[in-house]
Amino acid sequence: MAIYTHVDGKEDLLQAMADRAIDMIKLPEFQGDWVGWYIDVALSYWSMMCRYPGIDAYILTRGPVIASPSSIAVTTRMFDVLLKAGFGPETAATVWRTTHTYLSGYAMLARSASYASQDHYTTQAADVERVFAELNRPVDESILESDLRQILSAFAKPLL
Repeated sequence: MAIYTHVDGKEDLLQAMADRAIDMIKLPEFQGDWVGWYIDVALSYWSMMCRYPGIDAYILTRGPVIASPSSIAVTTRMFDVLLKAGFGPETAATVWRTTHTYLSGYAMLARSASYASQDHYTTQAADVERVFAELNRPVDESILESDLRQILSAFAKPLL
């Protein structure tokens, strides 16, 4: 209870903790390669979520951007890079929303056991069985990076 003499309540405490965690996200200098830059930031975000399990759910359920200095600074920088890359405001928001939701959802799924055990899906067609097996594969940062590259490349095509 002593901690509550320093904050206005549980929500303020959670927001302060989230702000400290978000402050750990590395924002490299933008050198013109927005996809590479964005993936670097996303992997830094991923690393922070792995270090603090549950923060992904907190952030995702608080709206598009939590009202904290670090969250606003990181998000503002990401928007700035997307705008410099040639996206309009609507598309920049869509890119951010898509990747933010993907990363948070991926982190939550990575901590969860699959609902379908091998006994449940081995009765499916071989191709379907392989998809279930892929979903149960341990999280690998290279898979995450590859997935992000595919997502971002879909947005990059209109810019070419």
